[in-house]
Amino acid sequence: MINYIAHWDWILVRSRTSVVKNIKTFQFRAICPNINPVIQNSFDDTINWEIDKTKILDFKGIFNLASIIKKNGEQNIYHIFTLKSGILFMISKFITKNKSKNILSVTGLGYLFSKNLKAKILRVLIKPIFIFLINKTFHTIIFQNKSDLRIFSKFTNFKNKSLLIESSGIETNEYIQKKTFNSELKVLMSSRLLIDKGIRDFVDIANKNENKKLKFFLSGEIDYGNPKSINHHELQNIINNSSVEYLGYIDLRKELHNYDILISLSDYEGFSRVLLEAAWVGLFCISTLNPGTEFISNFENSKIIENKDNNLILLYLNNLLNSNLKISNKNKKIISENYKSAIIANQFSKLYYLDKKGK
Repeated sequence: MINYIAHWDWILVRSRTSVVKNIKTFQFRAICPNINPVIQNSFDDTINWEIDKTKILDFKGIFNLASIIKKNGEQNIYHIFTLKSGILFMISKFITKNKSKNILSVTGLGYLFSKNLKAKILRVLIKPIFIFLINKTFHTIIFQNKSDLRIFSKFTNFKNKSLLIESSGIETNEYIQKKTFNSELKVLMSSRLLIDKGIRDFVDIANKNENKKLKFFLSGEIDYGNPKSINHHELQNIINNSSVEYLGYIDLRKELHNYDILISLSDYEGFSRVLLEAAWVGLFCISTLNPGTEFISNFENSKIIENKDNNLILLYLNNLLNSNLKISNKNKKIISENYKSAIIANQFSKLYYLDKKGK
């Protein structure tokens, strides 16, 4: 049994259910909070992990996970997604002394490795314990870009296997394709509502815009468990006092095609899934440069912003109004050959097979 563990059910829903559907040789169990119908229908088994994701470190949740691991025994493979889930798993496993095979997927280095002063102090304080636990817990760590691999390996002195598997894949046949661009360009930002995702920059650009043919839309939700999340008051202020139309959660597979431009102003990404989705659907993609977004430099209908300048970004958006935008077939070819869920699933499957053989 392959156990997928995440401290937030959405982490599994967004892409891992697609990967599971593409692997026929193993059975899968989801261990996460709030088991929903999508997870229920995608996994062979589910266990509700009672954890409060709004807390940075939920000790009750750690002991609940330890209990789950202990009941499952040692003849399992555990695949943990996100660094935060990995930290919680390391502590839980240390409590149980379980000797299972464990894989960690680092989908982004997150708050712990940010430039925030508190995060820097926290890294110094926990480094010895972190190094001890990471090497003792995981036999394989998967990274989505080379920069994360280099930074994380240096910090942890990780001695076991490190793999680079770009993206978490997308199930391309689930997306409605864009047919043509609107005369009034609809600019969308879709992400968790974090400050370092560039939410405030996006609002600033929208508020400075004077061209009625540019419309700005924001989708995503507050991440109450992240210190960098905006709060409810700031979101209400955006809704009431900005030129941005807030959409809340939207199903990107069914709704992305309604927009024309996907903009990402994030300071850092592991590998931007939403940019990949937008490029597949046919949107024009604009992104700040970081290790998780530089892949779109190989795409048509894309623009990498090396230095974040809101005025220049707005000028570029206005210039696009005078461009003859067309859907790119080249982008679809690149994604089909490199980033489909089946391709990622095949790489995961090989890893699980070697673990079962004890290699």
